[in-house]
Amino acid sequence: MRNLVGKRALITGAASGIGRAIVLALAAEKTHVYLLDINEAGAGEVAQAAQALGVEAIAARCDVTQPAQITASIREMLERWPEIDILVNNVGVAYYGPTENMTAEQWDWLLQINLHAPIQFTRELIHPLMARPEAHILNVCSIAGLVAGGRSAAYQVSKFGLVGFTEALRSEFVRKGVGLTALCPGAVRTNLYRAAVSGRPNKPVPEPPAWICATPEQVARKAIRGIKKNSAMVLVTPLAYLLWYFKRIAPGLVDRLNCIGHRKRRPAAAQKSTSQPVDSSQPFSAPDDYSRSEGRFAPGGDTFGNLADVQQLAFMSGGVACDAWLIRPPAARQPMPVVLMAHGFAAEKSFGLIPYAEHFVRRGLAVMLFDYRHFGASGGAPRNLVSCRRQREDWQAALNVARQLPGIDPTRIALWGTSFSGGHVVDCASRNPDVAAVVAQVPMLDVPASLGKHGLRYCSQAVWHGLRDLFRAATFRTPHLVPIVGRPEVFAVMNNPGCDEGYRRLVPLDAEWPNACPARILLTSILHRPIARASHVKAPTLLVIAEQDQLISARSIRKAAGRMENATLITVAGDHFSPYYGETFHHVVAREANFLENCLCRTMSLPFVAPARNGRTMRNAA
Repeated sequence: MRNLVGKRALITGAASGIGRAIVLALAAEKTHVYLLDINEAGAGEVAQAAQALGVEAIAARCDVTQPAQITASIREMLERWPEIDILVNNVGVAYYGPTENMTAEQWDWLLQINLHAPIQFTRELIHPLMARPEAHILNVCSIAGLVAGGRSAAYQVSKFGLVGFTEALRSEFVRKGVGLTALCPGAVRTNLYRAAVSGRPNKPVPEPPAWICATPEQVARKAIRGIKKNSAMVLVTPLAYLLWYFKRIAPGLVDRLNCIGHRKRRPAAAQKSTSQPVDSSQPFSAPDDYSRSEGRFAPGGDTFGNLADVQQLAFMSGGVACDAWLIRPPAARQPMPVVLMAHGFAAEKSFGLIPYAEHFVRRGLAVMLFDYRHFGASGGAPRNLVSCRRQREDWQAALNVARQLPGIDPTRIALWGTSFSGGHVVDCASRNPDVAAVVAQVPMLDVPASLGKHGLRYCSQAVWHGLRDLFRAATFRTPHLVPIVGRPEVFAVMNNPGCDEGYRRLVPLDAEWPNACPARILLTSILHRPIARASHVKAPTLLVIAEQDQLISARSIRKAAGRMENATLITVAGDHFSPYYGETFHHVVAREANFLENCLCRTMSLPFVAPARNGRTMRNAA
């Protein structure tokens, strides 16, 4: 069916989501549309939008849980339109939760809407469709109809059935001029998840992360292409392709991923007498030999004594509230400069950053210290999710808020980041030329370049854990967690020598911090390269290198400095965590405070200036 102009199409579930997008895409092809939905008002609005595109559009109400209403709706449509060319079975609902909790009524309700209704529409319209020179049936299925997951058995049964129904009819009717297509999108940004029935009391149905979702418009474009080409199956989203080909090439591996985590139940007495492994998701309890921070700072507390005025803020990023502290020096001139700060990989703002903030406040600089989404007092689920994209968005949102704070000079804002956030501040500064200064302390600027710090065994384990978590995300299950830090003999995101001790010393004594994060970051960060934006940074930038850094490629930091127009390098002794402790901390914080004071409060004056190899200015202040 190459040409859709003048054709007539019936679309079910047409008031919103994928159905609405398909209606408008067909209308754009000059196809007349007949809309059915239980939400008659919503279908009417979509019909008006379709009419604006110059086609005939009719909306009617139909409750597909009632077979008699389906028959009546089809009869009414055929009275208006004796000829029908396209049938789109789109209506669908979902249930998420333990299958054993589903009632017989819930099973019947879901199967009637998702499977029995499409079968009835097809059965009652097959003769009018066969009477046309060419016709097509599009069944909106799901990747859940090709690859099984957990806690949505009824939904998957209905979609597996619809895929099989489509394939069976295609083998029979394609020779008779009726094409059939099974549209199997992955996750789509619709209200399906919000409207789904939850089988767990007081727990909403989890929504898939935005990065794996397609828009209804993307699905509709592929649907139209599938109708024109008479495609047997249409997949949408890269993750849907990955899961489908994974299932075809290595079905045993998919089964293994589903079965991981299954434990045979044992009697209670046996469980009590058997030693249990440490659960990395539980709050961390440090051994006595760890020297850790004195405690978690709370706004209004006495960490800064009478040296600062502390205010708790909240700002929105991606629809989620982020928690922040605004710390102002007392009796300072207004408007005052501000230093925007956030921590590194999977850490909270109270983990070792307060001493830095205190020094900056003593120099007359305000500090805005915030937690990313999914961390600390900020919102977001799942917890401890590390997302490069979301954290970059959080930096931009925090910067936008800082520009509007009362008493703050929007022309004197500095960005301060350490480790993972050191790369984020470089990226943020490259996109905001009005930033006055940047401090990137032992920054992660090039993840691929730093992979050399790890061996082949680590990389293979990282890929396995990352794929497992992505598979769980795609099937709407709880994340697969891996430890954030650990000793070299165990797998963790950071298990290089010295990481376990160095990281845990940052955690305050009273912090209920789970040493675990979703494993997808092991794959999603592979292409994280803020160094690619280094040449766009115009602000004066201070870069700190640790000579024995076990995580960061020092070469990448020097390379980034060479690309910047105004970069200063500081090299300190010690490993990745040395800048937080002892004499190294005092040396680094003094240099950073001087740098920020020079950039934000008075004319910058640095001792040595040398031309970089690429012609830009680079200062070496080692």
